[in-house]
Amino acid sequence: MMLILWRIVFGAALVVVLSRMFQDSGGAAVDPTSGGYMALALILGLANAVVWAPWIGEKLTAPLDTLYVRGAGEPPANRLLAHARNAEQRGRRRLALVLAFIEAVRHPNLLPGFAIGLRNAKPGSRLERLFAWEVYRFTSIDQCLAAWRALRRHGIEPPPHPDERVQRALLAELQRELLAAPRPRPAETAAPTETAEPAGTAAEAETPRRLRLATRPAPGQSGEAAEGTPADPLAAEPPEPRKAGWLFRGLHWGTLAVGWAAAVGAAFVIYQHRAAATPAIDAWRALFPPPGIQQQVRGEITGVGRRVLDETAFQMELPDRRRVSVRLTGIQAPSLLAARNPRERAVALEARKRLGSLVLSNQVQVQVTYVERPGALLGLVEAQGTNVNLAFVRDGLARVRSDQLRGLPFKVRYALLRADRLAAAAREALAAGRATNPPPASTTVRTNRQAEPADGR
Repeated sequence: MMLILWRIVFGAALVVVLSRMFQDSGGAAVDPTSGGYMALALILGLANAVVWAPWIGEKLTAPLDTLYVRGAGEPPANRLLAHARNAEQRGRRRLALVLAFIEAVRHPNLLPGFAIGLRNAKPGSRLERLFAWEVYRFTSIDQCLAAWRALRRHGIEPPPHPDERVQRALLAELQRELLAAPRPRPAETAAPTETAEPAGTAAEAETPRRLRLATRPAPGQSGEAAEGTPADPLAAEPPEPRKAGWLFRGLHWGTLAVGWAAAVGAAFVIYQHRAAATPAIDAWRALFPPPGIQQQVRGEITGVGRRVLDETAFQMELPDRRRVSVRLTGIQAPSLLAARNPRERAVALEARKRLGSLVLSNQVQVQVTYVERPGALLGLVEAQGTNVNLAFVRDGLARVRSDQLRGLPFKVRYALLRADRLAAAAREALAAGRATNPPPASTTVRTNRQAEPADGR
């Protein structure tokens, strides 16, 4: 758990340091402004290599060493198997059985889930018989012997195993049982028979049927061809048992089909309601703005709007009679002089009209964020209790200018990006010549302090 935590911490730290390094270099990766970022990125890169190397190495070598280290049919270690074995060791057989059943559905072609299920199933139950049939189709000698004994407890004589080593072990186990079984005592007086049976026939009659089935000739080779005598009808080919593995394979593919159907359905539902995820996307964009001019709120000035310069700039008069030009930061509106079509011209005219109605002859507060030159400022403008920057974006008069977002307060960046996404309807209305009316002054939030309604209430 600690290793996973360190991977998350070091990975996130490396991403943050690299993003800061590229931002401070103005987007150029070859000329970072601070060598400290490069040194810190190098240290974090080495730390990430240390904590991620075991996981990457395991993923690369697992397909190669699984067969040689763990043996055939043994899957790589997983938590479900570990929990199942832990439950088995603690004597919690029901929990181990449930976990083994789930593991068998997940990997129907691997042995461990079936072996754990066979050991923890109730003796004589249908589940034990089911797990025994599944275990019997693998090539592990110990597990096949356990499955063979379980099937015999259910009165089932398993067919010969296709693996020669397993079949020899089964024959040896069967012979040990026959030798250990008590022999019936011979009768004290035997009734004379009219006809004597051949010695070979009597020996075959004394041989148990299951031993002759296990040692019968190969399919396609009759008894006459093998021994030169008529084939024993008891040694005929037994009926083939039902095909093992069909239940767990069916559950496996059924689970996959249901899972993929659920994933596709969930993806479709998410796509239909993708608008619900846009706040998180906007928050991410506001948290990591693209490279651009570095701004910072340097102070606040107050004055009266005197002249509209263009769609997003105006001239204001300070209390000492000096005049400065202020441009709305973080936004960009279509220019009336560079309008290429009637739509852009209509939007530019509406932007000038709206800016004049808000600032001309009114008290204006400007939070200065950048000084382009003496007397020319970028800032967040508030007039009549309205955040002018946000109002322009919300009403479709301007779009967010991403290269002027760095350094602005996070809530301002988020509000601008969110308003830009939601202003599609307003832009369509402006394009159709139906410019929206200015919003009430008391409905807009100020940036650093609570907005006050224009009427003073």
